Amino acid sequence: MLFGRNGNVGIGSKLVAYDPRTGAVRWTAPAAHASVPVASGDTVYISAPGRGRGDEQRLQAFDATSGKRRWTAPAFSTTLNESPTIAADRDGAYLSWSEDSSFDEDRTTLRAYAARTGHERWRSERPDSSYAADAAPGNRLFISYLEDWYCHDTRTGKARWRVSAGESTSGPPPLAADGLLYFANDRGIHALRL
Repeated sequence: MLFGRNGNVGIGSKLVAYDPRTGAVRWTAPAAHASVPVASGDTVYISAPGRGRGDEQRLQAFDATSGKRRWTAPAFSTTLNESPTIAADRDGAYLSWSEDSSFDEDRTTLRAYAARTGHERWRSERPDSSYAADAAPGNRLFISYLEDWYCHDTRTGKARWRVSAGESTSGPPPLAADGLLYFANDRGIHALRL
């Protein structure tokens, strides 16, 4: 299936599942959202703002077949329209969220949640801004920071390795496929052997 959002960001919006062959709506579920939905296995994840400007965002997990909400977990204390980046694999969902903590000082927080229960497994921080994330086999989580790409261990959150992106600009999310990690920035497309 294909998953998308319907309605304005925030309360009253919906998560929608579409049949990829016909475009027919399979199901809709009330899901206040700020992020793009991310599917992994039989689960769809989406982040949601709180009801007020200072309320904590939530991570929501839905059954991909029925649209039934499985669990909701605390995500980040943030303003209504800010959105974390979500990556997911069969074991969990991973949120990467950047904030300006003070003048010229960014901070990214990573949080990992168990796929079945929504319980937080680990949390990690880095003094840099991030903009994209992707999970790959072998317990790997790739986070795109403004100047570096990191590979984190999905079991612990610890960084395994880092490579310079060569530019302090954002680009599309990384893509892990066939033993390679592909990413793009202003200098072009790059491929790293995993």
